[in-house]
Amino acid sequence: MKQYLHTSRKADCPVTPSQQDIGVTYVRWGKKMCPENSDIVYTGQAGGNFYTNKGGGSNYLCLPSDPENGKAYSYANDGLYGAEYEIHSDTKPSGLPASLGNKEVPCAMCRRKGKVSVLMIPGRKSCYKGWQYEYTGFLMSEHTTHNNKDFICMDGKAEPLDSRSSNENGALFYPVRAKCGSMRCPPYKDNTEVLCTVCQAGGSYYNNKGGGSNYLCLPSDPENGKAYSYVNEGLYGAEYEIHSDTKPSGLPASLGHKEVPCTVCRRKGKVSVLMIPGRKSCYRGWQSEYNGFLMSEHKSHNNKYYICMDGEAEPLDNRFSEENGALFYPVRAKCGSLR
Repeated sequence: MKQYLHTSRKADCPVTPSQQDIGVTYVRWGKKMCPENSDIVYTGQAGGNFYTNKGGGSNYLCLPSDPENGKAYSYANDGLYGAEYEIHSDTKPSGLPASLGNKEVPCAMCRRKGKVSVLMIPGRKSCYKGWQYEYTGFLMSEHTTHNNKDFICMDGKAEPLDSRSSNENGALFYPVRAKCGSMRCPPYKDNTEVLCTVCQAGGSYYNNKGGGSNYLCLPSDPENGKAYSYVNEGLYGAEYEIHSDTKPSGLPASLGHKEVPCTVCRRKGKVSVLMIPGRKSCYRGWQSEYNGFLMSEHKSHNNKYYICMDGEAEPLDNRFSEENGALFYPVRAKCGSLR
């Protein structure tokens, strides 16, 4: 049976560069060095938008330690801050020291030569067959009461940027706790740490102001973390919000309130992937993987990414319970600033 929530299209481009020119990049959050088989592109500190800012960027950035600064600028749109750990004795995941609390977060931009795919797998600490491990850790994002940011994989041996501890705030990293309901348990476990791994070869609740802003494809065979008492329930399953009066053409209204399956796909021999909004066919030189409808959260909820939902979408199973969690709504175009 097909299980889709793939969100991309891939280029029909043969791998022509020499092997030493091929490589993938990824960020190692919480560490100043890359794993021994990877090269450092640069090292620096994690940054992002201030945790209470309603607008601005929703992703964390790895900021280089040797910036080339622009000119002084009077416009008041202060949108880039450093990032701190929000890890304390009563909130920390197993294995991380409480001494990280309120300290800034280092990061390293890494490149693994000779590889063409990199993948962060939420809910597991080991890679699938055919994939090689880079590092493991804990899924983190903003607090559910703050404004959304991406889910990232914080290294399980995270360290501080330096010895300074001044509680400057800025962008913040909180551990995430799994929540059953729309997310199937088993195989997941309620109120546990969410492990993660980054290898080379799953969304937050719709009404949560903060937490992750990206949807995740959660594996069906998770490796669950330990039970976790800190209340930051940031990882839920996802449901279709498609009904008879709101559904796009071609999708059945029976999908409404059912959970959404997904598959993470890899196309061998290709080096580029692209989701094109507003089109159902690819441009010359690109090859279609699938087409469908642009979807995201409702505009009255909190922000998430746009994704391409397969035009032949199907339910995860026959269960109908309206657990909510993360939600997928069809998107409608609005002319004006959109030409």
